[in-house]
Amino acid sequence: RARTHDIAASRISLQQIARINQSAEIFVDEHLSGQNFEMRLDASLVDQKGEIQIIPDALADF
Repeated sequence: RARTHDIAASRISLQQIARINQSAEIFVDEHLSGQNFEMRLDASLVDQKGEIQIIPDALADF
């Protein structure tokens, strides 16, 4: 757990983002192929108090 949510967000690496995107693409190809839908990837951040902050569509810019 990071001390703050900002620190937790800064710890999301480009490798992790690439792996998450690849996993999402595989899931869509295997389970939702041919369907018309919108997809977003959220980030759930946990601070040292255990408080959770969810950032909708956090990975859209990568």
